Amino acid sequence: DEDEDDDDSNEEDYENKIDLLENEKEWFYSDQLSSEPHGPLSLKDMFELKEFGQIQPQTLIWCGRYSEWMSLEKSDLEKNLSLLNQLKSKKISKKKNMKKKKSLTKKKKQEK
Repeated sequence: DEDEDDDDSNEEDYENKIDLLENEKEWFYSDQLSSEPHGPLSLKDMFELKEFGQIQPQTLIWCGRYSEWMSLEKSDLEKNLSLLNQLKSKKISKKKNMKKKKSLTKKKKQEK
């Protein structure tokens, strides 16, 4: 039961980190066509803009921890997207392991 509590708290940690990374609206971008910055946007929004080609490697982006605007290709946005994907996959594999563990426990109880 203690292990189960640890699993629940770990899952909650992953949920919180994923939620923070995905939804915290701290990103801005500026395209060549307009001098007005667009944002604040979440990491998830930025990922979608990148996927649909609305922001390019040379697009200027900014978030609160940057001292100045920089191009997407020089930023840590890719690293943050990668971290988000890693957290999501860890969360999924943890859930699968928890299901296996519960299934084995249930099976053992039935065998007794």
